[in-house]
Amino acid sequence: MCLSQGLLVWTLILAALTAPASCLSLVNGTDRGSVYLSGNLPLPATRQVTWEFHTTLIVLTDATGNTIYISQYEGRCELYPNTTLRLDNLTMADQGVYTLTVRNLANGNVVTEQTELRVYRHLTPPTLSSSDSRPVSGNEVILHCDDDNQTVTSYTLYRNQHDVCSQTHVNCNGPYLIFQPIIEGDSGSYTCTIQNPISSNSSKTLDLSVSVRVSQVKMQSNTSSILWVGRDSVSLQCSALGTDVQFSWNLNGEKLPSNPRYSLQQNDSVLIIHPVDRSDNGSFTCTASNWLNTMTSDSFKLNLGLPVSEAKIQSNTSSSVILWAGIDSVSLSCSADGSALHFSWNLNGVPLPSDSRYQYNQDNSTIIISPLDKKDNGTFTCTATNVLNSNTSSDLKLNLYCE
Repeated sequence: MCLSQGLLVWTLILAALTAPASCLSLVNGTDRGSVYLSGNLPLPATRQVTWEFHTTLIVLTDATGNTIYISQYEGRCELYPNTTLRLDNLTMADQGVYTLTVRNLANGNVVTEQTELRVYRHLTPPTLSSSDSRPVSGNEVILHCDDDNQTVTSYTLYRNQHDVCSQTHVNCNGPYLIFQPIIEGDSGSYTCTIQNPISSNSSKTLDLSVSVRVSQVKMQSNTSSILWVGRDSVSLQCSALGTDVQFSWNLNGEKLPSNPRYSLQQNDSVLIIHPVDRSDNGSFTCTASNWLNTMTSDSFKLNLGLPVSEAKIQSNTSSSVILWAGIDSVSLSCSADGSALHFSWNLNGVPLPSDSRYQYNQDNSTIIISPLDKKDNGTFTCTATNVLNSNTSSDLKLNLYCE
């Protein structure tokens, strides 16, 4: 009897193994969970049903309707009357193709249906890392979403909670996000999310700050007008492209000295001088720097307005030369130190009268007297003036001979 039953089982197994294959459906299961493999085959009144995993028999029914479980599956599966197979205590080894075979015992017809089972574990958080801890604009940088060898079907990378893969300069390839190249606008908070059919999980935030080299260092003044020492103020502004830029100032190539007239504002990018002084008469430069590089602006000179000093009067003739009234001419020039000077002339302490014999240049610094007259026999002085002060020269007396 046992021999006959054993022969029957092996006959049924052989029949199941030789049945033709059909279409493949997909079912997802959870590690250590249960799954139902369902069939949609027509069920004749008298039938033999088998389920196989690859070429290994799991369960079968005989002609009398008895269900026989193969020993290695006994206790962890159940076959239902509608041919659905429940598998319990799934492991990763249960992944693969399962074949349902239904044989019509009345006419011998056989139909099959295949189901692929994929077993997944619940995902744990991935780790997001960067190929460069201090990325620099213009370089290639790679972010890696490390799933620790879990079974993952999709990766999504986000910057500030928005999908980052739509940008033209990035390439998303599975767990990798490649910046070709990275730019300053890529700075932000990054996360990655991994997913499989039964779960998803996200990494901790990776904050990425893209550094940019210093470039285009420029200095500008808030005015191009004359700055009168002791009275006017000026604001110099230094600008530069780059990240985390620090500014410093030089005067005539030396570090700007400590001075209560100098005030640095806006992270030292603005220098206010209040008021300007004669000592500010030099070349100012500003230097911008970060951890990548340093650049210095072109030099800039203030248009300082200086007070008048050292007014002097000179003649084009020597004091020993006799000048004849009515015949000779003379040129007198006035010079002085200072800014935006205006000159005036006196004879014997009185402003020179209007006279066609007196010819002035554009700024009145030179007067030509032609011809000389006996009225010119006296003491000439010139006065240089600007908005700050005035200064008068010493006396000049012509060696004039009057007939």
